[in-house]
Amino acid sequence: MDVHSVGGSGTKLFERIPDRLFSPLASSNRHQYWSLLCYLYRRRFGPDAPLPPSRGFAPRDLLQDVEDHIRYAPDWHPEEGEDPGLSVDQRASNYFRRLVQVGWFRTEKHGLAQTISMSPSVSQMLTLLIDYADKDPVFVSGKIHSIDALISKVLKGEGGGDLFREAAEQCRNLLIYIRTTGTNVRDLMTSIATQETTAEYARRFFRDYVVNMFIGDYKELRTQEHPLSKRPQILQAVEKLSTAPEHRTRLMDWYTFRLAEGDRVKATAAFDRDLRRLEELNRVEEYLERLGAVAVSHG
Repeated sequence: MDVHSVGGSGTKLFERIPDRLFSPLASSNRHQYWSLLCYLYRRRFGPDAPLPPSRGFAPRDLLQDVEDHIRYAPDWHPEEGEDPGLSVDQRASNYFRRLVQVGWFRTEKHGLAQTISMSPSVSQMLTLLIDYADKDPVFVSGKIHSIDALISKVLKGEGGGDLFREAAEQCRNLLIYIRTTGTNVRDLMTSIATQETTAEYARRFFRDYVVNMFIGDYKELRTQEHPLSKRPQILQAVEKLSTAPEHRTRLMDWYTFRLAEGDRVKATAAFDRDLRRLEELNRVEEYLERLGAVAVSHG
């Protein structure tokens, strides 16, 4: 199948980011380039960095950053055709030039001055990658509290389709996360099963691994005090929003005129999709049982 015949996200990624953006991360220096990108992001472009100049940075400032970083990261491999005897500043210039060429940074001219910046789409991509690499365990309690609060506001008339959609998106992300956790843990437990381990050790390792890496409140999920026990009330509220005429009409008006530009058919499809995502909360128990079954099957 021609890749260009695939719709949706199959065609959109490289409309937003440069085609060769990831090539340094597929090179022999991929770990070094990733470390350098993280360093520059945190120092210059990330949310904790000082506010950048409105027109971008002077090239010499970023080159100095690159030089400072690689001076203490000596394990770079010579690039193809690169003289291994290059000085640190020459190597810094080469590495940074490559990052500019593939699109991690862009150059702009303001009069006679040249500046370096990062495009919003590339910055967002780097943020997503760093967040993924640094991801801490999710606490289901916080996610359920948030979904419950959003749906309650909509039910009370204190919010509309915007909050309904946000709750649906949070619900979808939570269930995807739990389902993916099951896959990750199953792969790990399979590898452990090839070793000489006791069943109790495997079960204990499973619980600790899930808590430390994926779901911080895993051990409390089945208790009555955990917010997950409010799932039936949340689902009842969602059903009321979808069936009670006064609520459904109000939400459909928002979807029609704020989201679908007056297209009722498009609005109905979007509302039904978000409704299904919220109703999927009913399956969270199924996903958790599958996750728990991993430890039993490898115990």
